[in-house]
Amino acid sequence: MQYSVTDKDGNQYGPVDLITLKKWVQEGRVLPDTIVTDNLSSTNVAASQMPELGGVRPINPYENVAAPPSSFSQYPRTDGEMPNQSKKTRLWAILFWLGLGVLAAIFTRSGGLIVSGWNIFDAFKAKSEKDPNGGLCIGVAVGGFLLILIWTIFKNQAAPNS
Repeated sequence: MQYSVTDKDGNQYGPVDLITLKKWVQEGRVLPDTIVTDNLSSTNVAASQMPELGGVRPINPYENVAAPPSSFSQYPRTDGEMPNQSKKTRLWAILFWLGLGVLAAIFTRSGGLIVSGWNIFDAFKAKSEKDPNGGLCIGVAVGGFLLILIWTIFKNQAAPNS
């Protein structure tokens, strides 16, 4: 006997023999609601209604998936982190704001201190949010603040009072 299979999009495959049709069932290409046509009698029937196929059952996409490790924990975790969360860092933002602070220090009287002070706040926030480079962010922000502070003091001493 020869059979043809019609998928849910209306595409027809075949004709194939019963052995090939059973193989397609095992591969998950033929599902319980797949329409199978007997080419000899031109009858259409759902694959689940064909005793020749031995009871087509839905494919379980999780049957070959390994169980989660024993250390797996559901949300929320006690350490505040989410599993598989990508580790983003604010280091580039800290460096960007440090650069703006330097520019503000060069062109204004105390703008650099304001910008770099905010940068320190952002660095401590990064550390509290478990940023992998949180400590480095704090070091860069505080170091930048101190350099801008020294620059501002010398600049303001050298500038004539207006």
